[in-house]
Amino acid sequence: MKDLSHYCSFKGTASRSEYWGVQLINVLIIIVYMFVIAGLAMMFQPDMQAPMFALMLIPGLLLTMLVQWATAIRRLRDAGINPWFALCLLIPYIGVLLVILYGALPTSVEENK
Repeated sequence: MKDLSHYCSFKGTASRSEYWGVQLINVLIIIVYMFVIAGLAMMFQPDMQAPMFALMLIPGLLLTMLVQWATAIRRLRDAGINPWFALCLLIPYIGVLLVILYGALPTSVEENK
């Protein structure tokens, strides 16, 4: 098993299976995290529930976003594409389609010699 710091690293490459594994685990973590903090936010007064939910949501989303960005950049490098194209993930709606496209790209033979 790889060291967990590897998933936050922007160096190296990521295979298709690693990319999809990270994407799946990220989605599962976000879903569980949102249910947990929704339950925690219910402990506050009704007028404070939404702000507390948003405040508790930010750290988890930033962490999963870091892992997703690092893996996308490493995946693009593995496919022989400029890693700056990872910025396109920020475009609404198109970014979701690009997550699928980046995962389907074949490995570049010249890059990985």
